[in-house]
Amino acid sequence: MLKCIFSFFLIVDAFGYDIFDQAKIEQCEKVKRAAFTHEITDYSKIEEIWGWGLTPGNYLKNHTYIFFKNSKHIGKRAIAHKAASIYAPGDSYLILYSKFRLEGSKDIHWRLIFQVGCEIVYRFDHLETLSQRIKAHLGEKKVDEDQVRARNISVSPLKIKAGELIGFTKSTLDFGVLDLRRNNILPKRLKRFENRPTGQQFKYAACPYDYFNEKIKAKYLKKIKKGFCLKGEKNAGNFSR
Repeated sequence: MLKCIFSFFLIVDAFGYDIFDQAKIEQCEKVKRAAFTHEITDYSKIEEIWGWGLTPGNYLKNHTYIFFKNSKHIGKRAIAHKAASIYAPGDSYLILYSKFRLEGSKDIHWRLIFQVGCEIVYRFDHLETLSQRIKAHLGEKKVDEDQVRARNISVSPLKIKAGELIGFTKSTLDFGVLDLRRNNILPKRLKRFENRPTGQQFKYAACPYDYFNEKIKAKYLKKIKKGFCLKGEKNAGNFSR
């Protein structure tokens, strides 16, 4: 049901090379090994997860994709029957947002980026509705009509507690982590991306589930079908292998 899903995803090269996009909170602490303590959604609603790497459409993606059960294709999109609640995996600060209209659609989606300590950020993309607290903090924001080039915009940092409600979505959820302590090497077959933001950020891309405690991590890894994050992987995964 989900094998052709990447045919409609667009390459988004508008992200800055700096993982914090100039919005870093300097008063921070080093990230502990298990920075994430709470699950990000109702696990029973997850159909499968695709890890980060090269998609069938030859786009380099530094985040994972979470597909929800009971999703149906509406046009080129996979939409679940009911919206899933999305929660913060750990204590963090909301530092960046993007509000954009999906290409060829009237629907508006949000991308939110959160700082965890001094070294990492995590992101949720394709949120359809935000929690009341986050919505009130952001206020009214202009919709970027160009999904492909929708930029991350800094916002007054908002402290988020582990397990706090972030928002809701029926769409496939993007969930990713960038970690300054990593040093991935871009394979030769992906050199065409080296001067693009996705190629630059490839150096810091990580499997987000590695940051959970072992019990939660094991659950999520069982759902991963392809791409980096699979057990035993050492380099970036290739969705099309």
